[in-house]
Order: sequence, then C-alpha cells, then structure tokens
Amino acid sequence: MRKKTISYKAGIIMEEKYKSVNCETNHCAITGAASFFCAIKDAVLLINGSRFCFKQMLHNLEKTFRQPIRSRLFCTELQEESIIFGTENLLERELKKIKETKNPSILFIQNNCAASLIGDDIAGIAQRFGFSCPVIVLDSGGLEGGFYEGWRQAARAFFQSFPVKEASVDPHSINLVGVSDSLFNFANDKKELLYLLETGGIQVVNYVGNAMTLSSLQKLRTASLNVVIVPELGKELAEFLYEEYGIPYLLTLPPYGLEGSERWLLQIMEALDCPDTETKAVRAFFSGQKAELKAETGKLRKIFGDMWISEINVAGSYSTVCGIAEALRKELTNYETMNLFVYNDAPDYLTLDNADYYNFHRYFDPKLIAKNPDWVLFSSSAEHSLAVSQHKQAGNNFCCIAYPCFDAAVFQPYMGINGCRNLLRFLWQFYIDNMRKA
Repeated sequence: MRKKTISYKAGIIMEEKYKSVNCETNHCAITGAASFFCAIKDAVLLINGSRFCFKQMLHNLEKTFRQPIRSRLFCTELQEESIIFGTENLLERELKKIKETKNPSILFIQNNCAASLIGDDIAGIAQRFGFSCPVIVLDSGGLEGGFYEGWRQAARAFFQSFPVKEASVDPHSINLVGVSDSLFNFANDKKELLYLLETGGIQVVNYVGNAMTLSSLQKLRTASLNVVIVPELGKELAEFLYEEYGIPYLLTLPPYGLEGSERWLLQIMEALDCPDTETKAVRAFFSGQKAELKAETGKLRKIFGDMWISEINVAGSYSTVCGIAEALRKELTNYETMNLFVYNDAPDYLTLDNADYYNFHRYFDPKLIAKNPDWVLFSSSAEHSLAVSQHKQAGNNFCCIAYPCFDAAVFQPYMGINGCRNLLRFLWQFYIDNMRKA
C-alpha cells in the first residue's frame, strides 16, 4: 500500500509574481520545453517558428548540454507571409527531411509564439508521414511563460502521451524529478546526489529531465517515491504522476551543507520506511563527516579565529536561494546580515524555519548590498557585474550559483558533502584574504 504525498516545509511564502532583468537567466518557454525533449535519447525536435527563436534556443541549449544535440533539432524558419498563408508547406519540408534522415525514438513539434496564432493542424500534417514513433505537438512560445513553464508543459505533454506500464515496486528505489541539463551546475551536483543516495542504500530509477530513454521511463513505476529536486520544475509533474499512477512524492529543499544533506537523505529514507538500522548508519556516517570537517576547520580557527562575515547576499530562484541560505545560517558561517533576492514565488509548501534571520527582496538592486566592507555575493554573473559596476569592487567575494555565468569558472558541486566543502572553502578563503587586506 503506497503512502500519500509527503511534503516538508522548507522555503518562504511570496504573494506576488514578478520578473526582473537583473536576475538569473530565465529563457522563454520554448527553450525550457526543448530542454526536456532533448534529454530523451534519440528524440528529434522540430521547431515551428522563426530562425531567430531557433538560434537563440540552440545557443542556450548547446551551452548547457554536454552531448551534441544540434543534429536532432530542425526548424521551419517561419517567415512573415506564413502568418497569413500558414506553415503547412514549411512543416512538410522539414518533416520530409526527418523522415528521410532520422529514426527518432519520439518526435516533438513545438510552436513558437507566432506559429501558435496560425492554427495549423500540426498533428494532422505529421500524421501523413506515417512516423512509427510517437508524435507530440506543443505550443510553447515565450508568451506562454518562461523556462520553468516550458519545461513543465513539455513534461506533462510527454507523460500524457506516454502511458507508463504497471510494474512491481522496488522499496529502495526512487525517481529524481525536476532536473535538467540546463540547470546551473547540475552535472556536478548530480554526482553528489547519487553518492548521498548510495550512502542510504537507495537506487535511482530515473532522472526525469536528464539522460532519459523511453525504455528507462517505462520503469518509472518501479520506484517507491518521486523526489523533487527543483520544485520550480518538478512539482507539477510529481503531482500528475501521483494522480495518474499513485507514486507518492517528496518536496523539500535541495541538499546544501552537511546538515541539509543529512536532512534530505533521512527524509527520503523516512518516506521509504527504511529500517532503523539503516537510518542509524546514515546518522553515524554524517556524524563522522561533521567531526572530520570540524577538525579541519579547527586548524583554521586556531590561526584566524572564528569566521565572521558582516554581509551575505544570495540571489536566484527560491529553491537554490533558500537551500544555500539555510546552510549558511545553520552551519557554514557566522554573519551579521543576510539579504535574499528571490526571483520567483516561493510556494506555501516551502517555508523557512525562521524567516526573521533574513532580509527578503523582490529584485536585485546593487544599492541594497555592500553596506559593509566585508560582503559576499552568491548569484549569477548578471548580479555580480551590476555589483562590481556600482561598488567598483572585484575579487574573491563572488560565488556563481546560477546562469548566466560569464565571469566565473565552476567545476565543482555545491550540493552534498563535497558541495559543502566547496562552499566552506570559498567562505574561509574570503575571510582569510579579507583579514590580510585589513
């Protein structure tokens, strides 16, 4: 008998939605949808839209996907006259190319904003070509929302058209839902997530949104639980899979810091009804990790004293901002002020333990930061460039945690045990260098 949905409160409530140009890059919905589709092996994607939209989308995807995707992407290159006369001839031209040169596992056809207004029977046009694979048609233009909305639309459209067969459930297996190659640093964080789960004896059936195959997705129902990594992406899909197949899901903050990683893993193990002997072993493992880290930082404290940073600023989407902020407050450093710039609504199912410890802002304004000589910034390069322009300060006080990332090199994880060490290394190095300047 499967359990009902499990939800842990671990974020903040915001009342109004807004967009800001000074925030992490949130590309249009067509890019978000394409990110989901491109993560399916041998899937072919046809964009019914302008060459500009296609090139912009391709530019963003090629920067984030490690595997080549260009050969699987096609475009009708919509012209102005097509708004009046339709896109049937353009679709037929590209569909003929796909039929002759590709053997797709699944074919996705996406309308951009302009094509959505025309009203062509795209599914009917595609049906004439007799593709042996499933064909999914989706309107995902920028007028429909941003990257997160596009990803959610694509994921829902896919699973509505792709029934998952019933299977025997493995009590120690999960799906990680709401991930993407286009998420900042996911390739590095993925290794840490896997290591944490292996520590708890938990197997991953699917990364829904990353490295998917149609055969692996058919095993979706063998998992006992769907764990949502990024609620901005995966919450709605997890709800849909629960309604359709009864797979319970877990909503919680991502695993930043040792305490955050331990909490995340133990919540999963609790949801899976893991034996007490296994949870005790995990607690003992993390106790050892904390003791080891305390001993290592103890050497630094003997030389430089307890770390103190007057001002910390964190900017990005709510799951990243709140996850990192909780790790900073609870275990990584001592501070006087912490400003959180949250760029999308934090839902009512995620609330911080004590919001009074933070100053919340609806948009990033460089005038609101650098009130103290020793300040650090966790954000994308966009906020960092504004901060440097405003305060004429550049150095080691910036940690890039979001796209766009054009003035930092990031090769290490931020989640999990090694992610905690990397964040702590950044903070200690800033503190030591700042003492030298003083």
